[in-house]
Amino acid sequence: MTPLAAWLAQMAEESGWIFPILLLIILAALVVGAKRRRDLYREQVAQLLDRASLRRAGKPLPPLPDTLPDELRRLDDAMEQLAIDRAEKEAFERQMIRGQKMEMLGVIANCVAHDFKNLLGAITTALDLIGQEVGQKRDPSAIDWPVIESALTTLNSCANRGRDTVNQMLTFAKADLNDRRLIDLNLVLGATRQMCNYSIDKRISVDLALATRPAPVNGNAAQLEQALLNLCLNAQDAMPTGGSIRIGLGFLTDPPAESSLSGPCWQIRVSDTGLGMDPSTVSQIFKPFFTTKSHGTGLGLVIVKKIVEAHQGELTVDSEKGRGTTFTIRFPQGTGELMQDPIAIEMKRQPRQALAGEHILLVDDEEAIRKINIAMLGRLGYSVIVATCGREAIDKYRLHQQHISLVMLDLILPDLNGDDVFDQLLAINPHVKVLLMSGHTNDRRIGDMILKGCQGFLNKPYTLAELSAAFEDILDNPSSP
Repeated sequence: MTPLAAWLAQMAEESGWIFPILLLIILAALVVGAKRRRDLYREQVAQLLDRASLRRAGKPLPPLPDTLPDELRRLDDAMEQLAIDRAEKEAFERQMIRGQKMEMLGVIANCVAHDFKNLLGAITTALDLIGQEVGQKRDPSAIDWPVIESALTTLNSCANRGRDTVNQMLTFAKADLNDRRLIDLNLVLGATRQMCNYSIDKRISVDLALATRPAPVNGNAAQLEQALLNLCLNAQDAMPTGGSIRIGLGFLTDPPAESSLSGPCWQIRVSDTGLGMDPSTVSQIFKPFFTTKSHGTGLGLVIVKKIVEAHQGELTVDSEKGRGTTFTIRFPQGTGELMQDPIAIEMKRQPRQALAGEHILLVDDEEAIRKINIAMLGRLGYSVIVATCGREAIDKYRLHQQHISLVMLDLILPDLNGDDVFDQLLAINPHVKVLLMSGHTNDRRIGDMILKGCQGFLNKPYTLAELSAAFEDILDNPSSP
């Protein structure tokens, strides 16, 4: 018999069974109370975990219960501080990426200005040749038409090149860093190659080897372009007297053994023929503020690594003093269907010719824009009613609305802006068809007007094919009012 059992037997003999029973009741109550306190504690810890999940999601937090123990309150305060620290860290990283992107845009803009000067020189020369042929030779048979054709080809090439450059810089500058979608790395590398044309020393050749098929990954195209351009600018600094950069893209069914990835992936290699680095330098290049350049901030490669890791990728470097450097980036293969290039689709469509009686109300305050639009609309067979400001547009629509099939509306006008004009047109006719035009693609009013019922948007400048495709989408759409 155990000592406790012997003691209970003795107490039972002395006082009957009352004392042992009371003692057992007390012990049972203590056990039940301890279990309830344990369950309550677990419930309170679960509440803290729920608050942590809500905090990460940025949702409102419920108030803490009054019965929460002090140690759990201190734990909640610590989790709150950790969340603040994490948010501040993420905000700092985003700001660091944006700031470095603006710095890169400054470098590119400086080179683009020089490139635009050359484009303007070619445009001026081409116009001068056309002027000499057309202006000085009154007899059409005396005009050298091959010269005219060559000059027009030059004008078209320069205009397209300038447009593509501006659009690419705007896309790069205004891209949403949080926007992730299925993208084709071939297009990302092609855009990077174009930006290298403006920003890399002409003594350095940039060779591009794309994949033979689409290379889908889930990511942000502007961020990946920023990372790759960073690597190319670093390579340029390693080749002060010239050299070559090679950007290659390939598919790996199985990553190498040392890779942290598993499964199919896409691999990008950026190689240069520069000075190379010794092992001591290689071991430090991804440390913040480490730089071997007199003008460097030491953040370029840190940002590259952050961007790659944010895309679930990996970044490695192989370098040897005097033998150049190779950066290798691998991304998991994305799944899903890639979006087709809308401009390429539009270029394949046949121009829509106007139907009998279709009139277009053209609203734009720029005379040059009006003239070229009138010419394009005439080419497509439309009759054109012109307005140079918002109030004139409203008056002419009120007068001719029975004949107007569509309104081409500029967003920025001298008296009433496009959104104000659109509201008044809706008041006149809730089913009015409006095609908005602007070069300000990041203006929030564009989205607001689309939500109100504006049927389409054209980014200036646009081609005849893009204009015709927009008309077809609006005027031939059975769901359009």
